Amino acid sequence: MRHHPKTTPAETATHAGVPHAGATVAATAVVAVLTTVLLLSMAAGVALAAPPWPDASNAWWLDNYGITETQVGRVADGYEDGRFRPDGPVARGQFAKMASNGLGIDTLDPSVATFLDVPRTHTFFTHIEGAYAGGLITGYPVTGGLEFRPGEDIQRQQTNSILGRYLSGLELAATGVIHGPGGLTYASLALWYAAQGGQYLNKFLDAAQVAEAHRPTTAYLISRRVVQGSKGRLSPVSTLNRAQAAAMVLRVGLEAGEVTVPPDPDGPSGPGGPPSGSPLDARAAVGAALADIEGGVVIEIERDTHRGQAVWEVVVRDSNGRGVELYMNVTTGEIIRREVKELPWYARDAAPTVDIRVAMATALAVTPGTIEEVELDWESGRLVWEVEIITAGGFEVEVDIDATTGRVIR
Repeated sequence: MRHHPKTTPAETATHAGVPHAGATVAATAVVAVLTTVLLLSMAAGVALAAPPWPDASNAWWLDNYGITETQVGRVADGYEDGRFRPDGPVARGQFAKMASNGLGIDTLDPSVATFLDVPRTHTFFTHIEGAYAGGLITGYPVTGGLEFRPGEDIQRQQTNSILGRYLSGLELAATGVIHGPGGLTYASLALWYAAQGGQYLNKFLDAAQVAEAHRPTTAYLISRRVVQGSKGRLSPVSTLNRAQAAAMVLRVGLEAGEVTVPPDPDGPSGPGGPPSGSPLDARAAVGAALADIEGGVVIEIERDTHRGQAVWEVVVRDSNGRGVELYMNVTTGEIIRREVKELPWYARDAAPTVDIRVAMATALAVTPGTIEEVELDWESGRLVWEVEIITAGGFEVEVDIDATTGRVIR
């Protein structure tokens, strides 16, 4: 579907979008990500308090990020005063330590420092060196070498590159390619981005503000549901806080298991499998989702894969206005995974006048075929249902339905 201000690159594009030496390190680290406790100290020598935290309760974590305080406690400690300080900023050096520890990247203690501003006496020296050797971080070219600027607050797009390099490198190392929708594969992240990345990035209002070097990794993390944005924006140059950093590391930990399992080529959604229709069509999947979330409203549905299994991804706005993403077996309707989903601003306050199932029926009356995806969008000042249909001849057609009047727009 359809979906800068001038900046100084905070991470060079040296490793962005191509296999790098850290890919092998990343591949061997996946077991550590999935089976070990993530022990991260988010600040220099003062993070001591374990949950519960008075300023970041379990309910707060669930409502805002869909994770528990126990999970966060495996990623970051609180401070000596017992608080977590979820809104506190994260410096680049701190995030390098978080990423290298959380992703199982070995620390290094070389005799000669890589960065001019990170000497061997620096608190995060071994973590920064390990992250650099693992291909997670690059730096700023300056006269005489490189600087890392560990004390600067880290930008969102910088964390996207650090985590995106890791996750895409893991997929490349495990499967040899980056997988895209429709069974298409790409030999590098750069090739994937050139072919498909724009459709993920351009859904956000401020996509143009993402620096060139960070676009492939940001788009990749969007496609893997690690980056979800807020109110339709990515805010790429804003700083990341401690709560957001913990949530991102946990999401990457979950996705690490996904990217190492290539889609089944003979499965229902694979290129060697049967046609895209399945026993559980889009309308039936919507019904199953609403049976699971009473009082909810479906605002998006899309055919995808989960651990090599064909699924419907269904986004539901629950009765409290929160987003829930369900992964549903396309044959049985079983919910095999659920997570919190950041809803776009136009879907949070009220349900569309025209139900998604009405939009489906209207679109199919215009263009018969099989529905692959339906998404609520905001275009030219109005709510629109975008319906993707695969015709009997194998052509992909998009039909747009006004979500207020039910009229076909095009």
